[in-house]
Amino acid sequence: MVGKTRRITCLLVLCSSLLSVGCAVKSQQLKTVRNISSQNTQALLPYTWTLQFGGYQGTVYASESGETIIFSNHLGDAVVLENFTLRETHRLGLFRHFWQIISGRDWNSLYKQGQYIGTFKCGNWLDAGSLNKELTQSNDKIFQQTCKTENNTITQNTILLDDQDRVKYMEFFLLGEEHSIELRKS
Repeated sequence: MVGKTRRITCLLVLCSSLLSVGCAVKSQQLKTVRNISSQNTQALLPYTWTLQFGGYQGTVYASESGETIIFSNHLGDAVVLENFTLRETHRLGLFRHFWQIISGRDWNSLYKQGQYIGTFKCGNWLDAGSLNKELTQSNDKIFQQTCKTENNTITQNTILLDDQDRVKYMEFFLLGEEHSIELRKS
């Protein structure tokens, strides 16, 4: 687990230092984006995402390494997903918190600033069909993941795909937080 945490941390440092790294969840675009100058923001527009947490909103860039996707920017904001499961967050604007999710056999443990918050378990991602039409357009597809805490509180994580099966919106809830983390394709 320590090696995996170090690998993710190294990826975060690399991604945070390179503003021009990113992709729209497709790895073949990563090479193109790496060649774009950080001053050429027009060229980065196809690869940007909007991060929202509470009242904070910022622009982040996605990069991919195997099953890990890191959304980060030069301000230090970062969200780490592994197989579309939230693993770590850093800074998030004014909040400046570090959350880490450590996976066990059946439950995940959430730590905020190194302090244990609690445990939760998330199910598989399921096709939610037309349950949430307020988020979707005509041919969009919505997937949801139900998470349950040790106190039986239930939340729903969401992924929205466009008509070409590209991810365009993701929402993840953190145990004990009133705000969700939202990532929207810019």
